[in-house]
Amino acid sequence: MGSAGDSPALVGDSPTGTEESRAGEKQVSPKQRGDLLQNKAIIVSHGTWNFTSNDTAVLNYTLDFYLPSADADGHGFPDAGVQPVLILPTVDNAKRVPIL
Repeated sequence: MGSAGDSPALVGDSPTGTEESRAGEKQVSPKQRGDLLQNKAIIVSHGTWNFTSNDTAVLNYTLDFYLPSADADGHGFPDAGVQPVLILPTVDNAKRVPIL
């Protein structure tokens, strides 16, 4: 599984949370040398991070899945008016982990 074109776009920010949107493409690796990557889906996630303490947050977001044909002009995002084939609402809990 690979993704390309992951492009964060910060929508809004506050002292207790962040609103964010991202887009990525699901690609399949080439079967043989010289073959190009093939886009299999466009995935757009959007939602909020609400910080519940200095070290934790609740993430409420939605994943929208589109067929590659949703990007007829090739700019990496679904074209206006195209509906996702799957909408997946998600809630996650995040914890800050020290790196060093």
